[in-house]
Amino acid sequence: MQLSNRLLGFVVTAAGIAILAMTMRLPAPVTGAHITYGPAFFPTLIGVAVLVCGAVIVAFPATAEDEPVIGEEEQTGPVTWGGLLIAFASSLAYLYLSDTVGFIVL
Repeated sequence: MQLSNRLLGFVVTAAGIAILAMTMRLPAPVTGAHITYGPAFFPTLIGVAVLVCGAVIVAFPATAEDEPVIGEEEQTGPVTWGGLLIAFASSLAYLYLSDTVGFIVL
């Protein structure tokens, strides 16, 4: 299992490097502006976060002790559909009411 986790870590690290490489092609911030970050700021943060996550997966892969033993799965309670139904209904309500109510920021 360590090999597949390390492989996944390398893939995630490569994705982070690819994201960072693509952000280098975005335009630079306007000179003379009071802010020093531009359109590449947030994608660069995402690329660094993905790169760090991949490096952590490579450095600390999950071991066999971390996995549950077959036959000793966690016992879960019955599935409750109430939470899922509320989330779905509220999403539909916002979808249909957003034109009349507008964008609400809490």
